[in-house]
Amino acid sequence: MKSIKSTVLSAVVAAAALAATLGTAQAQNPNYAPGDLVLFFQNPSGTTGSTQQLFASLGNTATVFRQAYVDQVNLYDIVNIGSQLTSTFGSGWASATTLYGGVGGVFSASTGTGLSNGDPGRTLYTSMPRSVVGTVGVADSATPAPPGTTAMTTTANAIIAQNHIFETGGSGSILSIANGVGTTIQSINPTDSFGGGNSWNNQIPAPGVQQRGSASSFGTFDTINNVQFLWDIYRIQARNDVSGQFGNGDPTRTGLYLGTMVLTSSGDVSFVTAPIPEPGTWAAIAIAAVALGAGTYRRSRRRSEAVTA
Repeated sequence: MKSIKSTVLSAVVAAAALAATLGTAQAQNPNYAPGDLVLFFQNPSGTTGSTQQLFASLGNTATVFRQAYVDQVNLYDIVNIGSQLTSTFGSGWASATTLYGGVGGVFSASTGTGLSNGDPGRTLYTSMPRSVVGTVGVADSATPAPPGTTAMTTTANAIIAQNHIFETGGSGSILSIANGVGTTIQSINPTDSFGGGNSWNNQIPAPGVQQRGSASSFGTFDTINNVQFLWDIYRIQARNDVSGQFGNGDPTRTGLYLGTMVLTSSGDVSFVTAPIPEPGTWAAIAIAAVALGAGTYRRSRRRSEAVTA
């Protein structure tokens, strides 16, 4: 009996150890949560890093980026990924025409009426590449328009699958992960070197969500110099009939431009949603604020004097 108990105990310990090992391997990255906007890169036909994929978590899609759109606030220098880009794809990454990058996030693929920070399930956040600098605060890309409910669900699941690579790939906010057997960026989000489409399972029409690197720079965007990548960020909602949701009553399956994600040659990442007012505009705003404050003070003082009298 004692030997049987010992054998059973050993089996339990072994099973627990295996479960712990598997749990560790699949543990959620503490720097990632469903709904985070993730920046990703791949260099499938490059001479350096062709078997690697780079991820960076940028923050919550709704509370950070949708809110920046609402508040018209620019988010400069969110993170710097220059050293990681260099170590993963080589020192010439900024001029590599084989490098692809995109941005995506979604809370869930649910079709229910639940909300996550004001977003119904299957609310997609996705990038579309800009081809020119264009006008700050205005989209300069093809507006994504997935054709129907099935495509919305497919795209949501594809974003979840791709971000899951980052979610279970380590514990950092920026991770370089080797392409292993099974799910990779290439299978979920092919570039034109891997079957065309360059999009989430080809559900979002070409040119898709990824921008291809260029040997030259975009130049300056807003106040940001040496820009190498520019992605317009869109929010696409699957439903508009949930009480309390952001975008209630607005069109479904149509991209709402939130702003432009910018990556410089030094690796700085920023999100620009509105142009910076000119100095003269700032002066006018300051004068209006002073005038408003003075008017409020005079009205308050008159009320106080009337009460005293």
